[in-house]
Amino acid sequence: MCKKRNNNRDKREEQLQRKMFSHETFQTGAGWIALLIGIVLYIVYYACVGLFLPNMVECEWISLHQHGIEVGLSVVEKIADVLVIGAVLGYLSSAAQFLNIFKKDLESVILNHEFLKKRNDIAEIWETITTVLFQSRFHKISKGLLALIRDNYFPKNKSIYYDGYTSNVVMQWIGDPKEELIEVTTENKYTIVSENTDEINVPWTTWTRCNNPDSGNYSVEHTLEIDGQIIEIKPQEGDDKKEKKYEVMIPLRGKEKYKVRSFLRKKYSFKEDFYRAYTFSYIVNGFVLSLTHPTDLKLEMIERGTCKQFDIISNTNTTLVAKYDGLILPHQGYAIAFKHELE
Repeated sequence: MCKKRNNNRDKREEQLQRKMFSHETFQTGAGWIALLIGIVLYIVYYACVGLFLPNMVECEWISLHQHGIEVGLSVVEKIADVLVIGAVLGYLSSAAQFLNIFKKDLESVILNHEFLKKRNDIAEIWETITTVLFQSRFHKISKGLLALIRDNYFPKNKSIYYDGYTSNVVMQWIGDPKEELIEVTTENKYTIVSENTDEINVPWTTWTRCNNPDSGNYSVEHTLEIDGQIIEIKPQEGDDKKEKKYEVMIPLRGKEKYKVRSFLRKKYSFKEDFYRAYTFSYIVNGFVLSLTHPTDLKLEMIERGTCKQFDIISNTNTTLVAKYDGLILPHQGYAIAFKHELE
């Protein structure tokens, strides 16, 4: 039993010795050791200069070796300077390193997502950061600029976006092109992406200008499918009799992604509606337009508020293929103006 206790005691003493003479311990204590040695050398130096040497001026040995003694004391002073200054600088360096680590930890807490969500002044924080980001330019209009970005381009009240949006449009004359009666079919395919499975209400709207919507020169055919289920669409009565509008609000729930296919066939007078305009209600991630048209229809495509131009993949006498890589924001889109070149 005693032998076992002695072994345990020996192990503890060995571990203590290893800890005492370890590299980490030496690195931690070296600064204090240097500081103490430097202070001792200062005491020796000032004791010799202030007390010992003045009282030993009559000593013959001191007189003979005065120069050597002064040099030795000067060396002692310099060594003390090095040790003390080195210890102080080492302490300051360690303190600076500690403060840097503390600063990073503090920033990680302050910029934490959960912490920011609980703040009541998050809008003011965003404005400050954004102002710094664009380097405080536009002082006179900065408040209006920040309010415009915050209120119109952040999807604060919207919880969905459209992903992989493709639009295939075919235009063709009905009968004699001189009568300018045209048929346009549009097939759109995209995925509605929701942030959760809660219920969402998605609007779907289309309209056409027509001076005489009840004439035989005008007709509309709709098909809307979401995950293979057909959605009924009815025309909306409005004050403007020259505009035929179709609109439906679609409630969805239980999924985070919904596959959408819409098909629209319209017949109308080209004279009354000779341009195509399209804006999105939600953010669109990636868009491709493929348009086929008669050879005597010339067109020009322009952006509607997008941050960059559409990439024109193909533009011939009968086809237009345009692509937008990136995000299209709400209320942005495109417009195409058509011109019928009669022979």
